[in-house]
Amino acid sequence: MRQNVLFSVAIAAAAGVASADTPVFFSDFDSGTPSEIGGFFTNESVQGFAGMGAAGGTSVFGGNLLRNDSTGGSSTATTLSLTGLPEHTHVSVSFLLAVIDSWDSTNGSVSPDLWRIEIGDDFYFETTFAITSGSVNYSNSAAVIYDAAGNLGWSGYGEKAYDFGLEPQIQNIPHTADDLTIRIYAHGAGWQGGTDESWGIDNLGVSVSNIPAPGTLALLGLSGLVAARRRR
Repeated sequence: MRQNVLFSVAIAAAAGVASADTPVFFSDFDSGTPSEIGGFFTNESVQGFAGMGAAGGTSVFGGNLLRNDSTGGSSTATTLSLTGLPEHTHVSVSFLLAVIDSWDSTNGSVSPDLWRIEIGDDFYFETTFAITSGSVNYSNSAAVIYDAAGNLGWSGYGEKAYDFGLEPQIQNIPHTADDLTIRIYAHGAGWQGGTDESWGIDNLGVSVSNIPAPGTLALLGLSGLVAARRRR
């Protein structure tokens, strides 16, 4: 019995090596746009998204958002550049995403319309949205804020909204460098951009953490057990 208790304590101690998330950036864009933001964007009102948030989320639209209504794809991405990050092994990103006007998904009348976020040099997440035509749509139901494609402002086609703080694929991404660049943009053969198809983000946050590899946790747990046995 004593051995089992000591083993449990050792494993718990090993797991404790993983640090909690440390916030390194946040902006709601209500007081302007931070200097870390670059590329293509305008700072404007959230319009009809005001007060909206996902069930289970911790963030709601309010005040202003950053909107990208470019027509140039990846060459006119909205970027976030961070330097001097604390030592870490993983990075997580969260934000609210507004999908604005006549997106046609990957199988609509003028398609595909693709949306992408690149986090660092080695990771990207890509998806699509159906508003005016097409049937393929971002499928994380937990992240849905507004999925009715009704008009919430802008050009009158319709909008959708999601909480990407609830998207697990952009949480705990391996990353160790002391600088980080995030690029967000839309592209695709059917992408028209401008006032026809655009997107916006609100409440953009980045955090880092230290998460040991599974083998490290097992080794630390075993070391704890051996040490505990020696003290008997």
